[in-house]
Amino acid sequence: MRTLKGTYLLVVEVPEYLEVPVGTLGVVSLEAGEYVYVGSAMGSGATDIEHRVSRHLRTRKTLFWHIDYLLSSTGAPRSVVVIESGSPIECMVCKMLASSTSFEYGPRGFGSSDCSSGCRAHLLRHTGKGELMVALITALEGLHIRRTNMTAHDDSWLVFRAVPT
Repeated sequence: MRTLKGTYLLVVEVPEYLEVPVGTLGVVSLEAGEYVYVGSAMGSGATDIEHRVSRHLRTRKTLFWHIDYLLSSTGAPRSVVVIESGSPIECMVCKMLASSTSFEYGPRGFGSSDCSSGCRAHLLRHTGKGELMVALITALEGLHIRRTNMTAHDDSWLVFRAVPT
């Protein structure tokens, strides 16, 4: 089986106002709603997308990344979107989502402490009136990212491939 590298999006439901301690960020406040966390996994083995997302889906784990702290309060992500690409595009995806009318940045610094592109956060709140997945697919298509068939991974994952422009 080949290694899957690229960017992943976790859709997280926050059912009510939430204050959660998030490592060095301190206590983070989140309004109720749907959130999208954008991360990347460019390695192989334990650092490829399949292993990284599987880790995020587990309930028992050491809290390490900012998203781990949020998921310890909300439970597993509701949906997973994977974007297969040869280079990290998480910042491009974050900026595209934030520039749309359907998303806004979450708390400053959340998930972006190692970001070199100046992203305010890698957690975004869905603010649109329509379906979150429709807004995501529309935004991804604007980045020339297309849905692909997935054969080697869990059928519940929605997988896209970055198309060179």
